Formats: sequence, structure tokens, C-alpha cells
Amino acid sequence: MAFSKLSWLKKILLIVLMGFFLCPTGMATAKKAENFFSFDRTLSLEGLWKFETGSGKERSTPSFEDQSWKRIEVPGYWDDQGFRGYKGEAWYRTRFNLKMPPYERQVGLYLGDIGDTDEVFLNGEFIGRMGQFEPQGQPMYGRTRLYSIPARILRFDGENLLAVRIWHAPLPFSDVGGFASSGIALGDYEKFREKVFLLDLWQLSISFLILFIGVFTLPFFLWRRSAKEYLFFFLLCLCIGIYGLMKSQIRFRFSEDFLLMEQFQYVCSFLMPVFALEYVLHLFERKRPLLIGILEAASLSFAVISLVAWNLYVDAALLVPYYFVAVAEMAYMLFLLFLETPKLKRESRFLWIGFGIFFLAGIADMPVILGFFRLDGPNSFDLTATGFLAVIVCMALSLSTHFLRTHQDLEKNRGELVNKGLQLAAILKVSREMNSILDPDKLPEKLISIALDLTRASKGLVLIRSENEEKFEILAAKDFAEEVKNRIAAEFGSGIFDQKDFIQATGGEISLLCVPIKFRDELKGACYLEKGEPFDSEEISVLRAVMDQIALSSENKKLHELAITDGLTKLFAHRHFQFRLQQEIDRAARYRHPLTLIMLDIDHFKDLNDQYGHQTGDRVLVEVARLIRQACREIDIVARYGGEEFALVLPETDLAGGILVAERLRSRIDGCEILHQRLKIRVTVSLGVASFPAQANSKESLILAADQAMYRSKEKGRNRVSVN
Repeated sequence: MAFSKLSWLKKILLIVLMGFFLCPTGMATAKKAENFFSFDRTLSLEGLWKFETGSGKERSTPSFEDQSWKRIEVPGYWDDQGFRGYKGEAWYRTRFNLKMPPYERQVGLYLGDIGDTDEVFLNGEFIGRMGQFEPQGQPMYGRTRLYSIPARILRFDGENLLAVRIWHAPLPFSDVGGFASSGIALGDYEKFREKVFLLDLWQLSISFLILFIGVFTLPFFLWRRSAKEYLFFFLLCLCIGIYGLMKSQIRFRFSEDFLLMEQFQYVCSFLMPVFALEYVLHLFERKRPLLIGILEAASLSFAVISLVAWNLYVDAALLVPYYFVAVAEMAYMLFLLFLETPKLKRESRFLWIGFGIFFLAGIADMPVILGFFRLDGPNSFDLTATGFLAVIVCMALSLSTHFLRTHQDLEKNRGELVNKGLQLAAILKVSREMNSILDPDKLPEKLISIALDLTRASKGLVLIRSENEEKFEILAAKDFAEEVKNRIAAEFGSGIFDQKDFIQATGGEISLLCVPIKFRDELKGACYLEKGEPFDSEEISVLRAVMDQIALSSENKKLHELAITDGLTKLFAHRHFQFRLQQEIDRAARYRHPLTLIMLDIDHFKDLNDQYGHQTGDRVLVEVARLIRQACREIDIVARYGGEEFALVLPETDLAGGILVAERLRSRIDGCEILHQRLKIRVTVSLGVASFPAQANSKESLILAADQAMYRSKEKGRNRVSVN
């Protein structure tokens, strides 16, 4: 008993670790009742039965003495219970008591799957048979046994004897004999039939759904023959669908030829690993290694031999090498999946999910298959079949993701080719036009004409740099008034700093485009265009190719850095500081976050310049800028405000935090000494701190508050931090 209890504890622990919530519904652990009173629930017949090898129908009668018979576990194979290798006839007997009025509905006996042929007797009378005993010898392995019991045979108030005669056929695939599945019970016949029907319907639905998914993807291969992943996915779905149909009970509605259906199962089993691996290889665009090619050829040869021989003995002989080949193929497929996960996240993620669900479904079905759980009759839900469906659905999702990505790449490449074709055509046209121009003065007019034709713009003009290189002049224009032309011209290197009214109101929305013109890598002018609808990317790219052959981005970056950076300290210049400060204030106001501004001025800087020279003063400015930059975060904005003044914007920082930063800066700069002809020059700074929105509600008021606080530091003796 101690060993038995320990065994059950191990079983329970195993089931908890595998996840009890995944196990099929309808499980029960009720033992066989001594007295059974109602068929509102089923009567479990599982447990210890009497067992004896041999034939003779007298063993089915209640009077036959079975005291010397061995007690054997049901369900279970007799090979595992002391009769290994025995093939022939054997008898099972069990007794149960009923104490109930006659049942008005039909009583049913569910025996599940039996290997291989059986006859059932109740109280000595024949109830039914599956398959044929010798000499005909037709096994019926894999078919669910559900028998209807006549009311006259069943003793509703007394003891009943159930006897089952089983023949274990000498077939290679049938290496065990006895009761193959759990759920052996007595109950309402219609309820049993309903559960069997639901299971058949579920398996049939999954099989046809898998076949439908495969057929649905086949046209993608026919549309694009090079995409062989669709072909192998279809073949895989075909094999799994046929295999599922051959495993379901519905197959017996069409044919009683059990051996024929087993043959189909073997062929599909041999082919499935090949098609799955080929699907993954083509999906990830991987070449087939030589060893994998040999393994696939072996699997295909197994299928061909099975079809040609059409003999279950041959199929059984092929099983052992097939298992080794299939495991190697599946291992390589998972290895490929592991390698491709970082590259193709979506495709790989779907496949991992599918295989994971299949693995968990198989684990969840194992407790029932191994007999850890008892079923009260037929199991109406097959998790393994659901796992197959999950694999196919996830493969289909992976394939659809792959299709969308491939389609997007094709569209992108097509768009690029079209765009390049337009650019080449435009460049060719421009080359012809330029070669036909003899008078250089007509070049601007030709440029604006070509630009308007390419972009379908309504008006445009060409700005050309003057000979003295001091300003841009309009050399050609279309549909612009004279006063507008005069106002557009600007000095070279200058910008518009104040707000200007719109030059010419149109009464509607317009799109503006200005493309620089460069000759011999030197900026010579710009082309300005207007039209009533947006410029598309093709028009812009073509126009850039025609006007300039695309300006070098590095030169634009240098120009931008020169515009926003102070040349000496490499900090942001005053103008860019104003722009960034306004941006940060707008963001702080939108999200209601604090922002702090620190203004910093070097003490006695004019005296330092007068005493030690401007070069030393420049060194002081550079060193102070370096110390400020080192003390700041990446999100902080540091600028040279003007002369010896610096500004520091601290996003996401309140006034107290700003004071801490300012004091840290003051202390760090105070400890800095600049060498000048062996003299150490001590540098100190005065700082002012102001916060938004606590002390100011706009950019101007914030700068004013920080500036006033800085001058208060100077008034109090310098080298300190003050708050307005």
C-alpha cells in the first residue's frame, strides 16, 4: 500500500506541473460503485477485472468459476501486466451491482478502443462484436466500442456479469492487446452517442479546416511559382488533413477496411516531416544542407516503399528508421527557427506559438492516455487534434506575414524603379534642352519651364546668385507680379528675422517647394515653385535630380551647424537658443511639467581681457563652456547667450533642482584655474535661476527673471547663485 500511495502522489505532482487547467474536460476519478442507483450519471467499470487467456464461450456465463483467474487493470494492455508478447484470445470479466428501477431509456456500454477484435457478453448473453475472430481473422483496431444493451438482459436489482472476449491479432503494428483507452463505463446510450458524435464532429471539423486552409493557399503558389513555401504548406495541410480523417471514427462510416486506412496513415506520417521542413526552408530562404537532403530522401523513400508494397508488415519495419529520421528533421527545423527569430520576428513568433501550443496540447492529453485520469465515458474533446490545428493556423499566419512583407518589398522596389525611370527620363530631357541652348541668358527661363512641366506647378521663379555674390536675383519667373519679384530678392547669407505679411494672398491653400541649384559643387541659386495641390515624392525627387543631382547632405549639415553653433565655444548660438527655449516652454506647458532656466555670467571678464589679453579671454570662455557641458544631461540645452554670458535650459526640472545644478556649476567653475605665463587665473561666475511656470509664463518673462536673478548675484558680491 505504501508504494501504491507514493506512486499516486508522484502522479498527482506530475499533473500539477503539467498544468491541470490544460487537461481535457469530462475527467472523473470516481471508483466503481458497489451499488449503483441511477443512470443520471455513468457507472465507471474501470479497475481490476478478472483475466484469463484462452477461448471458450462458456466463460461468458455468470456460473463459470473464475476464482483462479488473474486480476488485471482495466484499461490497460495485458502485455504490460504479465502477458508480454501473448497473441491470441483472452477473456476479461467483471461484476457490478445495480439497485434501481428499470431504466426507461436505452442503456449503453462504452468500452473505448480495444486491440484488436472483441465480443461482449452481459450475463451470458451476446451483445455485440467488432471485427472478426479466426478463421476469418479481421482485426478492428482503433474503432470506438459503444454497444446498446437490451433491457431484458440487464438486472436492475442485483448483480451483473460483463465478459469481454478479445483476440490479439498477429499483426506487426498491433504489438499489444487489451483495452486501449479510458472511459469504460455503463450509462445512458444516447449521452454516450452524443459524446462520440461531438468528438467525431470536432476531429472532422479540424481536418476539413486544415484541408481548407491548405487549398486556400495553393493559388498563391500558382500565382507565383517561385514561392514554393506555399506549395509545401498545401502539401503539409493535405497530409495532416487526410491523417486526421483516417484517425477519426467517421472513417468507419465509409469503409470497414481497417488495413486500408492504416496504410494511408503511414504514408501521411512519412511525408509530414519532409513537407514541414521544406516549408521552413523556403520561408526563411535557406539552402538545403546535404545531410538534410539525405534525410528528406529517406523519408520520401519510406513513403514510396509503403505505397508500392502496400503491406503493414513493411510499414512496421520502416517505423524505427523513420522515427530517427523524423526526429533529426524536426530538430533541424527548430534549429532554423531559432536562428531566424532575431531576423524575422513575426514569422518566427507565429511558428513558435504554434509549436508551443501543439506541445502543450500533447502534454495535456498524456494524463488521459497514460491512465492518470479516468473519463466517465467518451472524451468529447481531443487536444492533440487542436494542437495540429494550432500549428497549421500559426503556419498560415506566418505565411501571410511573409506574403505581406514580400508584397511590400515588391511594391517598394517597383516604386523605386518607376522613380528612377522618371529621373532618368527627366535628366535625359534636360540634357537635350541644355545642349540646344546657345545663349546662356536663356538658361533660367528654360529651367523654370522644365520645372513647371515636371511638377505641373502653377507658378515659379529662379533665383541666381549675382556675380558679386552679395545677393540673389530673380532671373526668370512665371505668373509672379513685379512687386512680388522685387520683395523676394534677398542678400546672400542673410535671413528674414522678423514677421512678414504673406506677399500675395491666394484665397486658398497652396504648396510651396524650393530646390537649391548647384553648379560644379557650388551653390548658385534656387528654384521656387507653387501649386494648388501637394507635391508628391516622385515630383520632388525628379526635380531635385534635374536641378542639382541631389545636394550633398554633408554640406547641408555643415551649413546648419554653422547657423546654430557658436564658433568659439561650440555651444548653441543665441538665435538657436531662443528657438529651442520656446520649444521646451511649449512642451512644458502642454504636459504641465516644470522647466528651469539658468543665466550665467563670468565675473570681471572685461578686466581679465584688459589685463591678460583677448586670447586668454577666449581660453576662459572655452573652458567655462566645457565645464558647463560636462555638468549637464543630454536633454539639457546649453548656449552662449552673448559675450561672457551663457544660458542653460533644464527640462523636467523644478526651481529647487535648478538651484542645485547652478550651485554645482558655480562650485566646479570656482575650482578651475587658467594658466597664463605661469600665473594661475581664478575664474568665478554669477548665476541666476528662474523656473517656468512658477516665476514666469512666457519665454521673454523667463529670460528676464533669470537675468535679474543673475544681476542680483553680482550686486551681492559675485560668485553666487540667486533666485528672483
